Amino acid sequence: MSNVALKNPETNLPRIPAADVFESDDAVRIVLDVPGVSADEVELTVEADELRLVTSGSRRYHRTFRLADTIDTDGIEATVANGLLTLDLPKAASARPRRLSVNAG
Repeated sequence: MSNVALKNPETNLPRIPAADVFESDDAVRIVLDVPGVSADEVELTVEADELRLVTSGSRRYHRTFRLADTIDTDGIEATVANGLLTLDLPKAASARPRRLSVNAG
């Protein structure tokens, strides 16, 4: 993980968590560094082509991702464990590679 931008204690602004993005044929995985955050402190919203993360509690984070139109937003799943928030964003079936059969003539 890369360094997290630290908040200014005088302004109490949210931190921007570091993120690693991995892409496969079937999905995109985003892993965010959010130490000290529990699942009930995480709010994820999808609006139009944006995925927004906001956390509450003593450690506040905020980050927005622009989503490609190939992402199946209804299938997004999130898990928080050991200071990491993992987002699994499946690709729409039409965006996945597929093998075509060839018939003999």
